[in-house]
Amino acid sequence: MPAAGWLPLALGLWLTILAAMTRSREAQLPERFDFCAYLAFYPAVNPTFDYGALASRPIRIFMGSLPISVVRAFTEKQRAAGADIKLVEYEGAHHAFDNPDARAPFVVKAPAISFTVLYAPQAHTKAKNDMKETLAEIFGKL
Repeated sequence: MPAAGWLPLALGLWLTILAAMTRSREAQLPERFDFCAYLAFYPAVNPTFDYGALASRPIRIFMGSLPISVVRAFTEKQRAAGADIKLVEYEGAHHAFDNPDARAPFVVKAPAISFTVLYAPQAHTKAKNDMKETLAEIFGKL
């Protein structure tokens, strides 16, 4: 798959985090409407952007560890501010670790971001199990 095909996907996953922002929800959601959770696979986060307060609902990020420092710092900052946010890391996995079509590594380069895409079968299997557990946890509380 050409690298250009991955950029909308990466930006789309970033929208999960943007949707969890209180100011986004207040501006866009109909009254008395809310999501039960916000689940994001390998979202891009901007270390200089002010996300403000996030939703009180669970926010779960599933991400390979290569690279993860910006997302880890974002998660820690939001948790310290009171958000119900957790980062699930898959050691040694790259972006799109759950895409079996990405069996040969390639680098996606965009103006503000660059990352390697590569399938990781063990991380993919673990992520499916983690997602099932996460959904059971979230829906079990409703």
